[in-house]
Amino acid sequence: MYLLAALPILSERPTTFMSDRDKGLMDAEALLPPCICCAYCCFHLKENFTTKFSRTLADIFWQIARSPTAYLYNYHIDTLYQLNPTAAAYLRNILSQFWVAAFISGRRYGQDTSNIVECINFDFKALRELPIVELLQTLWHKVMTVRYQRYQQAATHNAQYIPCCLSEFHAH
Repeated sequence: MYLLAALPILSERPTTFMSDRDKGLMDAEALLPPCICCAYCCFHLKENFTTKFSRTLADIFWQIARSPTAYLYNYHIDTLYQLNPTAAAYLRNILSQFWVAAFISGRRYGQDTSNIVECINFDFKALRELPIVELLQTLWHKVMTVRYQRYQQAATHNAQYIPCCLSEFHAH
């Protein structure tokens, strides 16, 4: 509910919610409106899969996960079945509409992992313990520092901007 309250636009247009299938996230998925497609982070699936079976199966896992058609999905899962029937059964038990490119109903824009969020979580891990106001101030300062650094980098280039772009560049 907090997610929907913080981002009301989610209930108005199609959105993809990427999850590592953590218990808390699985509970939250049940509360999401129908226009939100849920997808599983393939990195987490691959880690669990290769830990359970073998690291040598990572390539075939990615071929299955990134299959753009049902035909290729079936081809790759059958190939895995020839190598390891138990591993193929394990992947077949994970609903393909949540992780296989051919079957996901939402858009992932080329992302099949939650690595972006994982990086942010790692960078901000120490901040989680801060009181909310201090947390928000620290996040704001971090974002503004990065934006200023980018502004300085862009300003040092001798690029010729059209007036419209130049005014937007300075405004932001």
